[in-house]
Amino acid sequence: MRKIEIVTVILILIAIFLMTFKIEGALALTVILFFFLSLIYFFAGSILLNGISFRDIFRSVTYSDLGGRRLVWSILSGIVLSLSVLGLVFPVMKWEGAHTIIISVGILLFPVWIISLIYTIRNSKLSRNIFLRATIILFLFIVALMIK
Repeated sequence: MRKIEIVTVILILIAIFLMTFKIEGALALTVILFFFLSLIYFFAGSILLNGISFRDIFRSVTYSDLGGRRLVWSILSGIVLSLSVLGLVFPVMKWEGAHTIIISVGILLFPVWIISLIYTIRNSKLSRNIFLRATIILFLFIVALMIK
């Protein structure tokens, strides 16, 4: 699952690079890839953030180690990360209301970032994964707010 995420992010960067040269189809490719990454976080967020490999998804032993609180935290974080990725589409595509969406999704993402920071200090692998992704997205939000 992690490889799919990495490949999708690389393809998004390539599509944004192609957008700068106004290559036909780059806009549609960029939007499709952002939505694909959002779907990965939305539907497979708990699998991705808990570091479960693709082979172990359907094994019941895999989920026995996860507590209820950890599973709920990873699902909620996956949903917030999904919304954050969708929020990044607006400034990249220069759509109307980009600043409003960035601020509103940033308000959702900031508590997730703070909580994952606290648990990262306590050496939680799940929170480290969430903290890394949330930090990158918050940095991109700040860059998007600075560029008009």
